[in-house]
Amino acid sequence: MKRVILAVIMAAGLAMPSFAAEQKALSPAEKIGPTMNSTQALGTMSSSQQIGFMTYAGAQKATQQEYKGDLTVGLILPSTILFTAVPAEFGPTTMQWAVVNHRTLLVNPTTRTVTQILD
Repeated sequence: MKRVILAVIMAAGLAMPSFAAEQKALSPAEKIGPTMNSTQALGTMSSSQQIGFMTYAGAQKATQQEYKGDLTVGLILPSTILFTAVPAEFGPTTMQWAVVNHRTLLVNPTTRTVTQILD
């Protein structure tokens, strides 16, 4: 009886199409969608966006916040650090920013993770 069940299971497995072979590999643009490029999806800015944003951020006179420790990409910031939304003029994004230890940071607000340090 076990042999019959095993044979049926094996036959069913061979008869099923390989789903991995049928899946089309998506380009980064297809994975992200038409309104956001890969740089924006990663929570970073291009060089040209950085220049404009740094001018914007400087004019905002954001509150200087302190963090004890090294600021690095990937760092998860504590809840004591407050973020501000990045304006739409710098592209469609969910990124937020903060000035910490005299450095401007781009942050994923959901995970509180530093995605880019703008100097």
